[in-house]
Amino acid sequence: MGAKHRDTLDSLTNLANLYNALGKYHVAMPLYDECYEKSKSLHGPDHPNTLYAMNCLAELYEDQGLYDQAETLYREIYESRNVVLGRDHVDTLTSMNALALLYANQDKYDLAEPFYVESYQKRKIVLRAHHVNTLIAMDANMI
Repeated sequence: MGAKHRDTLDSLTNLANLYNALGKYHVAMPLYDECYEKSKSLHGPDHPNTLYAMNCLAELYEDQGLYDQAETLYREIYESRNVVLGRDHVDTLTSMNALALLYANQDKYDLAEPFYVESYQKRKIVLRAHHVNTLIAMDANMI
């Protein structure tokens, strides 16, 4: 299939996810970087697959407590998804929630609250009130 095939990149991402979950950040980082760069060259910077690869990098930064780097990527992902997919798209709402969670993890509740509230309100409309992702967003609002 080749090094840039979607299934190959998915496998590479899964391996990086495993290393990240094990706390082997130094091993996960180059794999995530490779996924991101290959996806960007194959699909372009605003493609959903590229934004997903960026999101994995942002999560890795967040897991390591590198909040400034994580925030930069999360904001870029959120803004791209907002433009490309629209403000009400599920992936955009997920990015909104990721920013809220990042801020909440840093005790920046004043920054987290508007993202949590908007994410929850929009999920109630887009996904309906009893969808699992809406309920998760509602739970996050209780923080």
